[in-house]
Amino acid sequence: MFPCIRLEGLTKKYSADILVSGSTIAGLERPELFQTKFVAEETVKGKLKPIEVFLVTHES
Repeated sequence: MFPCIRLEGLTKKYSADILVSGSTIAGLERPELFQTKFVAEETVKGKLKPIEVFLVTHES
């Protein structure tokens, strides 16, 4: 199963509109254009190692 589907399920747990993984942020060409905040490390179904979970914030 894709981790993005599992992240979608975590939005309720963290009362967040948008969550992304650390690997998503690392893959961005210009990550400095996005405001993010580390939320937690979560072990999602189908993965052995925990993934870093970040909130995409609306702060300026």
